Amino acid sequence: VSLRWQPSPNLLFRGSWGTGFLAPTLYQLWNPSTPGLSQAGQSDPLRCPDPNGPGAGNNPDCSTQFTVTFGGNPDLQPEKSNQTTIGGVWEPVLGVSVAADWFYLDLKNLVSNGVPIATILDPATYATYANLVTRQATCAGGQPCPITAIDQRFVNLGEVKIQGIDVDARYTSPVTAYGRFRALLTGTYYISYEVQQPDGSFAGFVSNAFQAPATGITPRWKSYAALTWDLGPWTATLGNNYQSSYIDVH
Repeated sequence: VSLRWQPSPNLLFRGSWGTGFLAPTLYQLWNPSTPGLSQAGQSDPLRCPDPNGPGAGNNPDCSTQFTVTFGGNPDLQPEKSNQTTIGGVWEPVLGVSVAADWFYLDLKNLVSNGVPIATILDPATYATYANLVTRQATCAGGQPCPITAIDQRFVNLGEVKIQGIDVDARYTSPVTAYGRFRALLTGTYYISYEVQQPDGSFAGFVSNAFQAPATGITPRWKSYAALTWDLGPWTATLGNNYQSSYIDVH
């Protein structure tokens, strides 16, 4: 759905709202299940509540590796999105235009290659992800029995909310004996880039590298500026790509 209102020849307001989806791939749905091992140093939060406590060194459920299951998940749902934009364009004089558009994007049901093992076995979040842990049906001493497998198949997990402002400013000079000059500035200012965490809260990842392995670095501001000179068959352009600084991960 889009709306456009132009109250005068040099002023325009616009807005839009839409939805989208991305179906899971055949690989994500039907890739055969295969066993594997978790990284070393993992502990069962129920059978080893204190990996550093007395007797933990003799407990086979402390600081160990667990069998995991990789593969497709036929119960996956499509990723879904909602996007909204509101903005306008102003042309104060001939050859000059300034545009700005606010945007908001909400991504849900993101497909992930399994919940991280450390998150599943974290005592603070284990209750949320206990359904991904399979245990022996019976064992000496009674329940909870040892872990036999941890589900690492593809899963719909989490939500991402992105909000920002796109800007576009242009100037075109009249043609003169020395040619014509054009100036351009386009850029995006990210207000927020929030990623849902395992406990359900949201954390921001603008101008830092903490989420970079998954999404890449999102700078607070990035832009392209250019100055172009035209004269007959000749054109020369001086351009600059810029992005603001970010906090690195040590």
